[in-house]
Amino acid sequence: MAKVKKIDVKKVAKEALSTAIAEFLVDAGYEVKTDTADYGFSGATLIVTVPDTDIQIKFVTPKAGVERYEVKVDEEIAE
Repeated sequence: MAKVKKIDVKKVAKEALSTAIAEFLVDAGYEVKTDTADYGFSGATLIVTVPDTDIQIKFVTPKAGVERYEVKVDEEIAE
């Protein structure tokens, strides 16, 4: 029986969003570097060149076992 490879949905989502944002920024006239492994950054990270500096856009997902971020409410402040 062949082993089925599990798809990392968080990784796929980060890469898709990274590609879409990179395309948007390039269309808006920015220089975007996607070869971030050359800089030692993790996959899907973008480097955007603006006139005076570079800006790193890093995509982060919730920790393992968590799919969504939740807002924590301090009960004393909420009352």
